[in-house]
Amino acid sequence: MKLRKLSSSPFYSIQVGATISSSNGKFGPSLINSPVTKFVADTQQTTSMKGESSYVYADQVNQGSFSVVGGYGISGVAKVDAGVSAYAGHSQQSNRKEVSLTYSLQINSGIEYINFDDLSVMDLVNSLANGPKGQLLNALNYFTEIQKQLKEKRVDLLEVIAGKIDDPALKELLNKWLSASHTFFNSYGDGIVAGVIWGGVGEVDLKLTAEQKEENWRYGGSAKFSYAGVGKSISVAAAYDGSNTNRNANIDFRVESLAVGGVVLQQVQTWANTLNEAGLNQLWNVSVLDKAPALSGPPDEPVIPPFQQPPSDPKVTDLFDKIGSLEELGAYAKASAFEAAKAKDPNLTLDKFLEEENQPAKTEALANIKTDVLNNELPEPEENTLNRALDDITDVENSVLNTQVGTSGNLSVLGMWIVNWSELFPWLVRGFDNDITPDLRLHEVLQKQMVLQDLIALERIYSLLDNSGINAEALEMPKFDDLVIEYARSVHYIQDNFEKDTVVTEALQQLGQPAKAILDIWQENYFLRSCELGLGILVDNEFSVERKIKKATNLDQTDVQLIYDKIALSISGPNDYYRFRDTLMGIPLITPGGKVYLVGQNNMALTNVNKETGEFTFSRNASQFLHFTIEKNEQRLVSSEKDIVLLPIKFEVAKNIDNWYGRVISNNLASNKSLLDKFNVLEEEMKGLPKYSYSSDFFKGIPNWNPETSYSTRVLPVQYLGITNRIGNIFR
Repeated sequence: MKLRKLSSSPFYSIQVGATISSSNGKFGPSLINSPVTKFVADTQQTTSMKGESSYVYADQVNQGSFSVVGGYGISGVAKVDAGVSAYAGHSQQSNRKEVSLTYSLQINSGIEYINFDDLSVMDLVNSLANGPKGQLLNALNYFTEIQKQLKEKRVDLLEVIAGKIDDPALKELLNKWLSASHTFFNSYGDGIVAGVIWGGVGEVDLKLTAEQKEENWRYGGSAKFSYAGVGKSISVAAAYDGSNTNRNANIDFRVESLAVGGVVLQQVQTWANTLNEAGLNQLWNVSVLDKAPALSGPPDEPVIPPFQQPPSDPKVTDLFDKIGSLEELGAYAKASAFEAAKAKDPNLTLDKFLEEENQPAKTEALANIKTDVLNNELPEPEENTLNRALDDITDVENSVLNTQVGTSGNLSVLGMWIVNWSELFPWLVRGFDNDITPDLRLHEVLQKQMVLQDLIALERIYSLLDNSGINAEALEMPKFDDLVIEYARSVHYIQDNFEKDTVVTEALQQLGQPAKAILDIWQENYFLRSCELGLGILVDNEFSVERKIKKATNLDQTDVQLIYDKIALSISGPNDYYRFRDTLMGIPLITPGGKVYLVGQNNMALTNVNKETGEFTFSRNASQFLHFTIEKNEQRLVSSEKDIVLLPIKFEVAKNIDNWYGRVISNNLASNKSLLDKFNVLEEEMKGLPKYSYSSDFFKGIPNWNPETSYSTRVLPVQYLGITNRIGNIFR
């Protein structure tokens, strides 16, 4: 047993007061110089299972190592990208010989947060380091001077922006304020980490490696497939081979562990030692989550100095005395949004801008991408969009997810709340364009993920075919194992270079012509991605093939012919697909030339269906294989007489069915419940949003604002980002 380093955990050296940029999702160091935080203990312990198994479906199995909750973005497009892209680029690769199960233990110690209720705006400025403090005061100086001149000249700021009032000096002052604000955002991001959840994460890995290649669809279809809900505990046997009682004894059993934050170290070591000492034989039918040790006592708390009011600064006080009423603050936010919009459309007028500001934000692009994901079809984006990086997108999967966990003594950051600067300091007000544009980078990220899943599915299929004993040369195609190697190589390349815009093109260039031709057929007929549990067989919509063998006949020294009886089955639509639970399933054998055959869980291809006797024949004689045609529009495969139909079976069909026999063939975006749930949340958040929103709206809810009034922690608008669920007892 060895200690493993954490490889893909979200938050490196994050502290309260750290900054985050919405342009690239990167964090900066804490800007707070004074002890202005408090800590509230809130102990929780949770366990979960993750990893890679062909016999289990759960949200966190066959997905990434850490699931990120929430996202950070300052505009509509940024919220969408940050919210969804965290789910991409981290899928596990299928391994023909190894099943890896990761059992996680997470302990929350409590929440540290900026004590806003005892801080005024002036106090918060005085608590910051000299760099950000100086830039804030620089922007404030221009802001108060604009307020003064507008009052003295009795003019409206929007009229100055529109050019209806010719005042070059005032216009220059406005530009200096905008420039000073942009300088601050460029230096210190768009928001500050206002609170963090401290705790620890530990993992115990079980790695089960077969000494030989695994059998095709283990035991000819007798392995059970488990559809597990979130948080369900699955036995080792179920994850390894579908709880088949005749398990192969030649399995290498290894236990590895890690601990991030000393708070979980003792529990993880106890857990790992218990499993290691028990060995595989004792663990085979055990749900490992049930062996997680209980928390022995209250976890550590971070060492936080007592709260102190930041010392006053006469220069700050003098400048704050010049701040006038915030009644016209919305005009400053509109000025900021208008200048940003003009950068994209130089011909935009203020009148046109104001005409559009309250129109509903365009969100069709989000709905279209969600529909494409549900249909397992993401069209290629236009060539010119692939290299376009939108300025206001938080690319979470490229930055946040590839860092390490920040620590404080025995504790690590598990989650955080972020507040926008523009909602803390009114002179930094901004406006945001909420339109979801069709050239959203999210589309590119998800398309990379879809190609990755395609390659993994084909690697898995041809790995099964390689173990079947079918002669690939008789089908005029390369050896199945050669295809497996090529697909696996491209999978590795995409996973290792996911951030590159050209990664998919480069990965596919590594495929030989036959492997690429098969991939093209798979992608063109996108419904094949829905063969999550394989293909169901239906004849004349009257019967299918029973799972049990009726008889076996030796054809020669190398080939065997298997005969199966029919089982009555009628299907009126996808809601009836659960009736395939007692039938023999199959996978598509696609040749580079475009021919498609059906290979069953018995390692053999379907060669004949005798309707009179109701018998199905399977063998390895390639000359007798039944050929199937793809009907893309109908989303099925059919025999030459169209009497035999093959239908893709999704994971959801096996939900709540204890005796479903089969295994995972294809993981795809449409099967990722967490991803689809995130789309639903984002759609709800975007409902009713106008084209432009303004941070000045927040200050409308604070009557008689003045710089000496304390903030309200529960009122501040925050966004949450973490690997543990949001806790709602501090921030709203």
